[in-house]
Amino acid sequence: MYKCLECSIEFKTKRSLSNHIRIHKKYSNEIRKIIINDYVNNKMTYREIREKYNSVSYSLIQKLLKGLCNKIKRNRKVVYKHSDETRKIMSEKKIEFLKNNPDKHNWKKNDKLKSAPCEKLKNILVLNNINFIEEYQPLDKRFFSIDIAFPNVKIGIEINGNQHYDENGNLTNYCEKRHKYIESKGWKIVEIHYSLCFHEDKIIEIITA
Repeated sequence: MYKCLECSIEFKTKRSLSNHIRIHKKYSNEIRKIIINDYVNNKMTYREIREKYNSVSYSLIQKLLKGLCNKIKRNRKVVYKHSDETRKIMSEKKIEFLKNNPDKHNWKKNDKLKSAPCEKLKNILVLNNINFIEEYQPLDKRFFSIDIAFPNVKIGIEINGNQHYDENGNLTNYCEKRHKYIESKGWKIVEIHYSLCFHEDKIIEIITA
């Protein structure tokens, strides 16, 4: 690496350093520091800097910022904050869209990965002539999806992976709230660890309970 002794910017080749040094000769330290500060601290883009310093050629600005640009772009984070009003509008539009396009929900997409334990449980139900609906949406205003549902009796079965439980074996906060909310609407939700799906006798016992 070759470092500019005046501004400490590093370059991979001598040629790049030489091009950079020419800028030092053409522009005063003050102007160079202002341009670099605008790019680094004020988060201005190349276009904005060009408009602000229209007397400085674009190529020279690029050379001036060379060595900084890639690093800055990787570290630069643009944070967009929505107001409560825009969040509400976005939420309403999303709800309206999902109402009109229920098949577009993440849980209803055709390319959703199949869960082996869930498919195993479904096969057990089919072999025992037990009718069910998969990926059923029990509520109109909330787009929760139940793995296996029996709408006629308002009973649902959820097959959970380890990520749905905390270190003590209890449902995570989100899963617990979701469970209670659906049950508050008159449903009974049975939470099953995925490992039980491979034991037909236990599944039949749970279903017939």
